[in-house]
Amino acid sequence: MEDNYSLWRLMEREEERCMARLPVCSYCGRNVQEDYYYRINDEIICPDCMEHCFRVEREYPEGGGAL
Repeated sequence: MEDNYSLWRLMEREEERCMARLPVCSYCGRNVQEDYYYRINDEIICPDCMEHCFRVEREYPEGGGAL
């Protein structure tokens, strides 16, 4: 019978194998674990990087709302 540490190491190795099969974000270098990612000009972009690197908040004119 295997002890808990051996079972934990076995599970960790399996997780590492699964992670190695995932696509890697071109911006942050992490494996994309979400159900989707973006492909722009053959670059893989994770949802977090898409939000942080490409999202632009609109600025409204002083004293006015939306046009």
